[in-house]
Amino acid sequence: MQTDSGKHLINPGSVGVPSYTDSLPFFHKMESLSPFAKYAIIEVTGGKLLNAQQLCIKYNYEAAATTARRNWRDD
Repeated sequence: MQTDSGKHLINPGSVGVPSYTDSLPFFHKMESLSPFAKYAIIEVTGGKLLNAQQLCIKYNYEAAATTARRNWRDD
């Protein structure tokens, strides 16, 4: 996604699923080992990457986990 200022935003992961297992395309497990919400900002000019930055944001992950459990999402 490109912002009005020309910066591109990418999703480096998921707040709601900081770890998971999957069987496709083969069995694998992903873990971020961090409860923080993450996003990245990249700056591209003329097709060239000028800068990339990943930011970690604190949030009430315990409340989010409680809500997930109430919605039958123990995973």
